Amino acid sequence: MTSERRIDSISAVEAGLRAYDEALIVVSHDETFLESIGIEGRLELAGGVRRVD
Repeated sequence: MTSERRIDSISAVEAGLRAYDEALIVVSHDETFLESIGIEGRLELAGGVRRVD
């Protein structure tokens, strides 16, 4: 897959997730992606520590 097609695919997924008006569970390490889809709350697991924002 070319880089341009990959970017188009990611943009389409982001747009679809932003438009979705129900609850989502998203697992990602990519802060930019999470911000782009408008994540409002999160549960982080790191070294056994749970943080909820």
